[in-house]
Amino acid sequence: MKMIITPNKFAILIEETVKTKKMSYMDAILWYCEKNGINYDYFLKSRSDKTEKARARRIPKGTRNMVLRRDNFQCQDCNEKSNELHVHHNYYIKDSMPWEIDDSALTSLCKKCHTIRHEKEDIKVYKK
Repeated sequence: MKMIITPNKFAILIEETVKTKKMSYMDAILWYCEKNGINYDYFLKSRSDKTEKARARRIPKGTRNMVLRRDNFQCQDCNEKSNELHVHHNYYIKDSMPWEIDDSALTSLCKKCHTIRHEKEDIKVYKK
């Protein structure tokens, strides 16, 4: 017998899974589908490499806010006070999660300067 679930109910179940299991939304979707024998190929195809890489580099909100406060909510390259500041990794540590990197490796940049940084330089990756 096929299980029929409305999109609304599915969203609620995934939200509950994210909270109780403390996992990302995509991981919760895949976990729920696997647990209930639902084909999750559709969800896997919707994951782009770019999205996955961005997700892997995500900085936790608390750390992000601390860096923005430390940098006086202004771009460290052009000194502009912007509503759209990004927290940029100056380097990564191989096999480490973004939140395991020292705060000194993070800097506040406006969108324009962040784009310029990524165009001009490669982010270094160091071994532990």
